Amino acid sequence: MKVLPKEVEGGEEGLKTCVNQNYDKCMYKALETRMLNEAGCRVPFIVPQLKEKTPICEEPMAANTSYWIAWTRVTNQLDDCVVPCKSLVVDVGGKNTRDNNKTYGEAYFYYAPRIATNEEEVLYTFLSMVAEIGGYVGLLLGFSIFHFIGWISDSINLRVRALEAEAVATSKNAVNPYEEKA
Repeated sequence: MKVLPKEVEGGEEGLKTCVNQNYDKCMYKALETRMLNEAGCRVPFIVPQLKEKTPICEEPMAANTSYWIAWTRVTNQLDDCVVPCKSLVVDVGGKNTRDNNKTYGEAYFYYAPRIATNEEEVLYTFLSMVAEIGGYVGLLLGFSIFHFIGWISDSINLRVRALEAEAVATSKNAVNPYEEKA
């Protein structure tokens, strides 16, 4: 799977949606640092990444603390590392067998015969997207303004007609002060 890297808006400077780095080293380093700070040791299945070698936990409480740090953070649920731009999703299955031979172990792995690849592509450039949105907004606003102006024009015409009718009605009933009274 390939993701296009881009700067995250509103985030820290240089923050990206994905990076081209060794994701495993980043995760192991983040886990080891966290274990060192909280328990003072690491679990044996974490590959050491720090310059000063972190000891393997021997005390049960420290081992338990380190184990739960690995359990809750190893899948990057707390965003310890930035997601890699390229990744391979593999579905691996195993087979359980009973063998009384204690000198060696066996593992059976089955891989899918076909692997689908996904690649992220830009469908709209920024300029194309702005032009598209601007066209629709212009069409809707133009249509709305056209109807609004028509409504104002109709209202003014009705008011003018009402004033003209009122003026005609008052002129018929008006008393002329220069007329002689009989």
